[in-house]
Amino acid sequence: TVMHRALAPVADLRAGLLLHDVGKGNKESDTLDASAEIVLWPVRLARFENRFLSWLVAPRPVFGGALNSAGDTNRIYAGVNWEFAVGRNWFVTPFFGAVLHDGNLEQATEQCPPGGGCTLPGNRRYVNTGEPTLGSAVLFREAIEAGYVFPGGISLSVIAIHMSNAALMSDNDGMDFIGLRLGLKFDNRPD
Repeated sequence: TVMHRALAPVADLRAGLLLHDVGKGNKESDTLDASAEIVLWPVRLARFENRFLSWLVAPRPVFGGALNSAGDTNRIYAGVNWEFAVGRNWFVTPFFGAVLHDGNLEQATEQCPPGGGCTLPGNRRYVNTGEPTLGSAVLFREAIEAGYVFPGGISLSVIAIHMSNAALMSDNDGMDFIGLRLGLKFDNRPD
C-alpha cells in the first residue's frame, strides 16, 4: 500500500509524557513535557558472526522532540538507539545523541554596589533565579527505555533521560526526565 511504502524507513513511532527535571527543586522541576519520536530501521555499519557485536554495529537513527507545558526548556534531538529484545515481548533500548534546547545557558548576574567586593568581572555577583543553567545550546542526551510490545505492535514503555554538557562548560546543571510512552512498531522492514 502507499502508507506501507511511505513509512518504509520507519521502525517505530513513540509519544508520551515526561516529568521535567525530576526532583531538582528549581523553577522548571516537575512540570510536564509532551514528547514524540521517530525511530528508523537499523543502519548496519559492519557484519560480525558474534551476536552482540552484530547488534552493536547496527544502531537505529532517532529523531524527536519535547515541548514543556509551562513554556520552559523545550528541545529537539537526534541520535541512535539499540533495541535489545528481552524474552518474547519485552525490550530495553539505550540511546545516545545530541539535543538542541531553548533553556537558560548561564547563571544570572547583577551589578554590585560600589565597593561591594564582588568577585565577578565588572563588579558583578551571581543571582539565584531558580532556573537551571545548561552552559550551551547543544548538549549530550542519554536515555534508557524499557517496555512491553502488545499484539498489533503497540508498545508501552518507561524512559529515563539525562541531558548535560558533560562538564565541558562551567554552567552544567543538566536535566533529568522520566516518563511513560506509547509506541507503534511497524512490520515493514526494508530488505
